[in-house]
Amino acid sequence: MNNYGERQSGFTLIEIMIVVAIIGLLAAAVVVRGARDANEKAQKQVCILNLQKLDGLVTQFMVENHKSGPDTVTLNDLNPYLDRKPLVCPSGGTVMADSYQVTDCETPPTCISKGGGATKGHKLPE
Repeated sequence: MNNYGERQSGFTLIEIMIVVAIIGLLAAAVVVRGARDANEKAQKQVCILNLQKLDGLVTQFMVENHKSGPDTVTLNDLNPYLDRKPLVCPSGGTVMADSYQVTDCETPPTCISKGGGATKGHKLPE
């Protein structure tokens, strides 16, 4: 028999749905942050690989053109040594000139893109 004056204990469906929604929002926030961090790390790794490739191209240019330490090198000098397409920093570069900078044969190339750069770790390991 039902007694109308008694209160039943337990949670209502609305309360359970609110708790599940809050947990879902918190989980989504953690996943989005993790994905963003992973994306930034991947972009940094691609940029470092591009810098290593540029460093190798500078060395190849030096050997084939009988250049040494203080001789200047430009990105245009390296274009014939690129396979198919120019190297671009994935963190904000659009062309090779706004992504990377080379100065001479003894200075390693640097990332100068607006989203990367040496301050964000886009540099060759020492």
